[in-house]
Amino acid sequence: MSPKTTQNKPVYYVIMLLIPAIILLLIEGILRIVGFGKDIPLFVPSEINSAFVQPNPNIVHRYFHQPELAPNVAPDTFLFSREKPATTKRIILMGGSSAAGFPYGRFGAPSGLLQHQLKSLYPEQNIEVISVAMASVNSYALRDFVEEVIALNPDAVLIYAGHNEYLGIMGVGSVYAGAGGHYANLIYLKTRHFRLVQLLQSLLIARPKIDANLDGRTVMATVAKERNIALDSDLFNAGLEQFESNLGAVLSSLSQHGIPVFIGNLVSNEKHQPPFESEPISPDPERSARYYFARGTELLAANQHDEAQQAFSQARDLDLLRFRAPSHFNPIIARLSDEHQATLVDFDQLFRSDSTDGIIGNEHMLEHLHPTSRGYFLMAYGFLTALQQQGVLAHQDLDKEQLWQQVPLNDVDHYYADYKIAQLTADYPFNKTPQGFALSPPENQAQAFAQARFNGTDWLSQQQELLTLFQRLQRPDLAADVAALLADALATNHQAANVAAQLYRQTNQLSLAQYYARQATDLAPQEIIYRLHRAQVYYLLSQRDRAKEQLRTVLSQDPDNQQAQRYLKLVNQE
Repeated sequence: MSPKTTQNKPVYYVIMLLIPAIILLLIEGILRIVGFGKDIPLFVPSEINSAFVQPNPNIVHRYFHQPELAPNVAPDTFLFSREKPATTKRIILMGGSSAAGFPYGRFGAPSGLLQHQLKSLYPEQNIEVISVAMASVNSYALRDFVEEVIALNPDAVLIYAGHNEYLGIMGVGSVYAGAGGHYANLIYLKTRHFRLVQLLQSLLIARPKIDANLDGRTVMATVAKERNIALDSDLFNAGLEQFESNLGAVLSSLSQHGIPVFIGNLVSNEKHQPPFESEPISPDPERSARYYFARGTELLAANQHDEAQQAFSQARDLDLLRFRAPSHFNPIIARLSDEHQATLVDFDQLFRSDSTDGIIGNEHMLEHLHPTSRGYFLMAYGFLTALQQQGVLAHQDLDKEQLWQQVPLNDVDHYYADYKIAQLTADYPFNKTPQGFALSPPENQAQAFAQARFNGTDWLSQQQELLTLFQRLQRPDLAADVAALLADALATNHQAANVAAQLYRQTNQLSLAQYYARQATDLAPQEIIYRLHRAQVYYLLSQRDRAKEQLRTVLSQDPDNQQAQRYLKLVNQE
């Protein structure tokens, strides 16, 4: 071989490597040109108002090359500007169904309740709380979403996740588990947007046969592929490892961008949720979840609360059907929080201190792990106090029970939640065979509204009906909350904000009246009647300078406005 040939040999190798790469790039380009495949971004333009974006209602399709394979889940609708305004604080919540507020929905979720608390405490500030949480997702979705969340320039990210690690999308025991394990899942998340990958999926993965027997079943009833994941088994440890890897990656990414993170440890029903699946008590009770649950019940009856809690915790850890995260997850959350300078929000202690015996049960859980309205309130309150302590929000004196009294949920919301839980618990795994669920005839007007919503009545139109009803019944307290929810949902509707402000003033909830009066004037600065009302609210709050400012603005627009002249004279005399 001549020296010249030897010198050219590396060039040949480079060319040999480049040729297949070029061919793949050409195929990728052709597929994109002809419109094959698609990108599924986390945030999309809003169909309600083109000035805003919102979480993509079809985001779950990212993980399923055929939409019919995907569970029917989606994040709630939050409208916001992609570019964060300079005067706005932006807080984003990530997680699964408990973070999303099932079964109450957006306004009973931790994000919605936190937003309501912030309006009352910081009525002159623009603070957004946006949620990308949804049912069935786990730490893979958090890892997949995090760069798009970072792109929104949040002032803080809140996380509550872990219960879906085994049986959620890509969970190790789920029917939605990815083939090939953790690293294969990570490769898929990195490459799923390539059209060539999508083409290979469509060619190599057979189209599924949809089981008609599963129609109408709950996600919980159909999601479990592995119904027996024993403590310390390979699958059990794989779930721990994927959670630690994914959560660590999420926290690392947020830390590198200097974004404060607040992560709650996990809570679930201990004393009122029997194990779903258990080894028999005999011959080895030490491996039986059923044994420890019975033991915990006995100890609780004997008022031995600490010992009972330990037994209930062991029962949950030994439960073979892993719809609840085992206790092993909370130490992982604590350690990773410390490693990545995230703030641990101790929901476990917050729930226990709010319980009668220090054991989490039906006071705070609707079934196995979805909180009651009180439980969701505590989560929002826990995030609120942590945000203040870390300086993301200015310090304010907090009255927890006063904030609890302001929770904007009414009887219709509670009945609706009850129906959703009844539907859930009528099916597997709460019953071995589906029991069927049907609504009984409504006994009152609130139940009638709740059943209509359960059966598919549009939320927005129903809220408008409720607003009219509560005003007719002369219940301005209930009407105010409904008007506030409408104003939040219709982000640019100044009339809705003004109605909420008027009603909150009537009920002497002046901080909330202040918030919505400001919203109304910000949205419609030329509406003099809104500005006069805002001045009135400031006057009632003894904020005389702010009241004068609004009245002078009115007079600059309408110098002959007698009402503004009279009010300004009154304020100046004090």
